[in-house]
Amino acid sequence: MQSTAPDVESYIAEAPEARREALGRLRALCREALPHAEELILYGMPAYRQDGVLLVAFASQKNHLAIYGCHGAVERHDGRLAGADRGKGCVRYRKPDAIDFNLWKTILRDVGAHAGRPN
Repeated sequence: MQSTAPDVESYIAEAPEARREALGRLRALCREALPHAEELILYGMPAYRQDGVLLVAFASQKNHLAIYGCHGAVERHDGRLAGADRGKGCVRYRKPDAIDFNLWKTILRDVGAHAGRPN
């Protein structure tokens, strides 16, 4: 189900309680690692865009949390994501406590370092 929240803070507030902390941590990591990116709701989910390019988005889906985009950074850190449920263009977590936030901090910094450059 796509959210109609007007901003990221509202999106997190309306998410299931069990996922709010993880969503808030993902938001904080994005804001820290991508300081020049615009924070917005895009396609009903929190997203971070810089110079018109979508860098990363995340969403609370029916059965999982998903992180989208990352412009090659996921592939560059593929070995550290072994065992993670992956889809085309996303990494999915059925349980919020399965998210390795230290790894995602590294991946998002990688995204920021490569923003505006080809993969």
